[in-house]
Amino acid sequence: MLQRVRRRRRRRGLLPLAFSLVVVALVLFVVVGGIARIGRGSGSYWTSVDRSFGVQASVVAKESNATAADLKALLHSIGTFGRPELYGVLDTLVAATQTTEHEAGAISNPAPQGTVSTPFIRAMADRELAVERFRSVVEGLLGVASVPASGSSNPGVSVQGSGTRAQGFANTGATLDPSSAVNDLAEVSALLEKADELYALARARLRADPGGALLPRSAWMGSGMLAPASVASVVSTIQASSSLAADVHVELSTVRLVPPVGPIPAPSGVPEVPPTHQLTVTAVVDNVGNVDVGALTVTATVQVPGGVASTVRREVNVRAGTAMAVAMPALEVSPGVTYQLTVAIQPPPGQTVGLGTLSVTSTIAVGNLPPSASG
Repeated sequence: MLQRVRRRRRRRGLLPLAFSLVVVALVLFVVVGGIARIGRGSGSYWTSVDRSFGVQASVVAKESNATAADLKALLHSIGTFGRPELYGVLDTLVAATQTTEHEAGAISNPAPQGTVSTPFIRAMADRELAVERFRSVVEGLLGVASVPASGSSNPGVSVQGSGTRAQGFANTGATLDPSSAVNDLAEVSALLEKADELYALARARLRADPGGALLPRSAWMGSGMLAPASVASVVSTIQASSSLAADVHVELSTVRLVPPVGPIPAPSGVPEVPPTHQLTVTAVVDNVGNVDVGALTVTATVQVPGGVASTVRREVNVRAGTAMAVAMPALEVSPGVTYQLTVAIQPPPGQTVGLGTLSVTSTIAVGNLPPSASG
């Protein structure tokens, strides 16, 4: 009986302790939460946040100013660039503005007091959009059409050489007329003007906030870059540039066979491949011009003299400055038969007639099977 009483007393003793722990937890929650709210609402908190944002935003603004200087330098000498070089510079400018746009959004957490971060982010986003549109205008004047590159997903194609870019295969005719290009560049100017205004607004607001942080000046249009009065001059310079003129030049440089031609010719004296029922041709196509060529057709044909021709083909895109090895589908052949083999590429639009080697024709004998294999 005594043991039961003691147990009951212990249970009653635990209840006040548990209640006290709950009360203490609630008090701590209220106190800590209140301290946090007071901290975020205090002037020192916002001063720290604003100054931190100002330091990071200053880095982004300086990077943006550096990109503006690069764009200005490009505009002053755009007529002296070659096409591959110009494409590389344009891609670099777009990548730089994409980076600053991303960084502008990343530094806004926690956001400074008020609405400072919104115009700052929008200014960097508008600059990125303006540079992308500028690149599109230039490419339109030069006749660039967006076509995926061959080789990445095609097992029959391998590319050698640096090339110019991952996408953007060009035809030879402009896809944007000069009048439209001038209007589009005027819109680019207006977008950059708007971005400058948004940046100035963000700069003024941050200066007036508790931290008093001061961002560097950043005005892309302040130097007259792409001013409405100068856009027509940019368009005419691009059109008149001899170094930017299209040079369409692809040629067939090498033809390889599998199985390969053996060291001993056939009795008739023509080159002979070992006995086989399939002949695979690899054609190496060189693009030595400055224009990326899309939808280039490569063909391989075998024909018994006086007989029916058998042709396989593959369509490829060839970047300027690259050599592309194109493995054709297998051609059906018969042992003991002599064929005329023709490998050819169709000249792309704009290529001068007679420029480069566009086809190779040769006589190939397929070896006879050994008597035991044939009989």
